[in-house]
Formats: sequence, C-alpha cells, structure tokens
Amino acid sequence: MTVMKITTFDSNTIKESYLKRSETDAKSTRKDKTSISKNDSVSISEDALALSEAENKNTKVESIKSSIENGTYKIAPKVIAEKILSGFEPLE
Repeated sequence: MTVMKITTFDSNTIKESYLKRSETDAKSTRKDKTSISKNDSVSISEDALALSEAENKNTKVESIKSSIENGTYKIAPKVIAEKILSGFEPLE
C-alpha cells in the first residue's frame, strides 16, 4: 500500500505528481497485471484543504475585480435580492 501525505499545497505540483504516477501505474499495469495494488490511498491535510479553498476564493476575487475594471461585470439584481431575503424569517 502506498500512502502519500501532503502537508503543503501547490496545485500544479500535485497535478504533475498525479499525472506522473498515473503514467507509471499505466506502464506497470501493462507489464504485469498481477502486481496492481487496490489499497492505495491519499490523504490531504486540513491545512492543504484550507489553502485550496483560499486559492479558489482568490481566483474568484481576481476574476470579479478584472470584470469590474473592464466594465464587463454583470449584476443580477434578482439573485442579490433572493440572497438578502433568504436571511430573514417569513412574516406570519
């Protein structure tokens, strides 16, 4: 069983490692189908998950900033109103 623990997060490095591992596994599978391990697992630390979420938020913020600066940001008043109203309890 191979265990890969990720303590720091860099999405490109992880992607490259995964692709390299997939290619290696594919080659070894072709050579010897009896040596396949079905118990491999990957665990990602809570810090890495938090960094991933932060990276996604930063990307979204940068995208919105760029749209606003370019004048291409579309405001959806109905969506905004629904989100505001969802925080209130209905009147009886």
